Amino acid sequence: MTAALVARALPGAIFEWAEVDRDGAPGTPARGGVQSLIDACAAREMTLLLDGRSVGTLPAAIPAKSQRQARIAAPFAIEDDVTEELEALYVTCGPAEEAGVRTVGYTRRHELDALLAPLAEARVALRGVRPDYLALPWSPGQWSVLLEDNRLLVRTAARQGFVVERELATEVLSRKLAEAAPERIVQFGDGALPAAFQSLPVSRQSLVSGPWRLFAKAATESAGIDWLPDNFPRPRNARRAAWVWAASLLALTLAVHLGFLLVGNARLETQTAALREAQAEIMRGTFPEITRIVNAEVQAAQAVAALRALGGEEASVLELLHGLGLAANMGTGGFRLLNVNYANGVMSVQTLAPDIASLEGLGADADSPVVIEILSVENRESGVVGNLRVRRKEQGS
Repeated sequence: MTAALVARALPGAIFEWAEVDRDGAPGTPARGGVQSLIDACAAREMTLLLDGRSVGTLPAAIPAKSQRQARIAAPFAIEDDVTEELEALYVTCGPAEEAGVRTVGYTRRHELDALLAPLAEARVALRGVRPDYLALPWSPGQWSVLLEDNRLLVRTAARQGFVVERELATEVLSRKLAEAAPERIVQFGDGALPAAFQSLPVSRQSLVSGPWRLFAKAATESAGIDWLPDNFPRPRNARRAAWVWAASLLALTLAVHLGFLLVGNARLETQTAALREAQAEIMRGTFPEITRIVNAEVQAAQAVAALRALGGEEASVLELLHGLGLAANMGTGGFRLLNVNYANGVMSVQTLAPDIASLEGLGADADSPVVIEILSVENRESGVVGNLRVRRKEQGS
């Protein structure tokens, strides 16, 4: 959007609006009905100022943990302070301030719905909705007052204020000042202030071109409280922007995921290559006659078979170790060889096992190619040490 728009709702279904440039300066205000306002919006984002005579604000203590809970509780917090039924009011609230106090804002629901319905149908891009008195500049310790025709717009706090007719000003202002008087009054525009303000310091700021230079700030500054209902439809261009943003986020997520996947695959390939090289190094050290490693497992099995063939009728130490290893794998595990001696086809083994049952289970497999005998057992803190005799199982036994 190249420019923003600030519009005021006036009595009689009339609107007044002005375009606000990037520097916050308003253009020449225009006036017309709702369709003229819609046509003026075009692709601009609009802030709508409600007639403050139909909008109220009240401070209320709402001990809520979240903004959502506070908005649900807000109507009941002002129930005793409003004269209309809660069902007839649209109620909103601002964030928590000092001591958990929040500003609760309200207006007649049917009036707000009638005002916003044509804007919603036209998909006008509404940035926010607030009463006109909350568009006045304000700083702590002051009341901002705008004299306009037959009424006074008064902003008393960051999110509070009111509008009063001139003929009722003395009575209303006296009551408001008795509740909480400001340190000073800042008057915008010319004209005599009501007598209720005479006891307070007053500074005046002239408005040569009317109040629109004040209202223009509403296009860029938030009042911290909004009368725009949650169900107000978003404009089409905003929906499209949200969809593009979501698609971009999804594409970024996929790209990051793919990047991590590629890095992980590269790391695994490096680790696999290192493992293969270590395996080949072991093979070259164990079987130096094998000069070219193609499939380490198959080539090792072939080398062991060749050694067995050279061993003749007498069982080789490799064969007996192989049989012992098979038997150990069939058990519960946890074996550690401490000593091995081999002579004349018989192998004497000293092994550390978890318990005696584990040792006894070594010879339980009927299909084992070796016979394992337990010669002695010695208990230790880390398990049991067994002295075993391992020999080849005779054919038919």
